[in-house]
Amino acid sequence: MKKFILPFTLGLLVWTSSAQADGHAKETKDVTFAKQLWETMKQHKLVGSDRINVQPLKGNEPHGSIQQVVGTKITVNGQTGKVVVKANHGGKDMSNQNVYSNPNKNLAAYTIMFQREKGYDSANQNW
Repeated sequence: MKKFILPFTLGLLVWTSSAQADGHAKETKDVTFAKQLWETMKQHKLVGSDRINVQPLKGNEPHGSIQQVVGTKITVNGQTGKVVVKANHGGKDMSNQNVYSNPNKNLAAYTIMFQREKGYDSANQNW
């Protein structure tokens, strides 16, 4: 049996490596853009410990039981687009008032959407 498993495993590793090599340039470009987007959002106080504190609202899965949502237009590396940022909160005894009073205490994650240039992903309005 090992004779059949080993060639399949090696073939899978070779295919995965070549697929990763082909996509590496795009992934690197996407990661670079994501880092630039994050820094721009920090500068505009859309994320981070000193972010704009907006009225919380009841959330839903998979995000958080309480969310704070803010949207605006920003320019990232010369590209202007709409951005929507959700600060997702979770934990025991969550309420809108608790989150608004201390917005960093139960922050679980951010959900970020940035509308890219035309043609980026037309099926999804370039989000």
